[in-house]
Amino acid sequence: MISDWCRQRMVVASSHEKEKVIGPLFLEQLGIKCEVLPGFNSDQFGTFSGEVERKGNAIETARRKCEKALENSECQLAIASEGSFGPHPYIGFVPVNEELVFFLDRKNGIEAHYREISLKTNYGFIETSSFDEVIDFAEKSNFPGHALILSSSENEGQLFVKGIQSWDILRATFEDLKGNGRKVKIQTDMRAMFNPARMIVIEAAVLGLIKQLQSCCDTCHFPNFRVNEVKRGLPCGACGFPTKSVLSYVFRCDSCNHTREDLFPNGKRVEEPMYCDYCNP
Repeated sequence: MISDWCRQRMVVASSHEKEKVIGPLFLEQLGIKCEVLPGFNSDQFGTFSGEVERKGNAIETARRKCEKALENSECQLAIASEGSFGPHPYIGFVPVNEELVFFLDRKNGIEAHYREISLKTNYGFIETSSFDEVIDFAEKSNFPGHALILSSSENEGQLFVKGIQSWDILRATFEDLKGNGRKVKIQTDMRAMFNPARMIVIEAAVLGLIKQLQSCCDTCHFPNFRVNEVKRGLPCGACGFPTKSVLSYVFRCDSCNHTREDLFPNGKRVEEPMYCDYCNP
């Protein structure tokens, strides 16, 4: 199956230059040539700045991107990514970038996805009427290497100026939107071509997806033999009671439903007592 992909073309369902990261990796690892559909507008599925609301979760949205791109392409393969940004689920005040990449082979009915979560993001926003605060925010956001978006509420609706990568344009846009003392919202531009930090996370997600696609079923050799379940309960090295640490991964084939359980995937058979709820409550 994997050999069938070699020399095929794959459409990248993006209008934000993600093919610059995706294309070389798929060509090198799987022999798949990537192309972009002229005029494809991925913003119709949602925008980070809020003009268009994303409908559905990341997987559903990425799937719709692939299906839409394939409607107007002769390719049998499509790929899309969908980024999510917000506070860390456990730490709270630390922003994270969760990147999902989705692969679709419409001829063979193969769907595959992979998630990468990273703390290496400049995601953030403020509302202010002080340009000194804008300067501070911009410097912390790695501006001008990473672009910014400015917006201000007006009677006729929300005005957005995107892709700002110049201090002169940043100041002029801020003064124009502020007018007579209004607050201006400044946010990081999270579109891939304006955010090198996000491109790095997309690259890591694509590498994870490729590795997953290259993993084949032990029985029928179908690709995308992936982890379907994580079993916890690695025994404590002191008391022997099960802990919350990973005991095994269960792989499942999407074609024949064959499963395989791999014990001790992290290379250890017991857990340290400090991670045991009994020894260290």
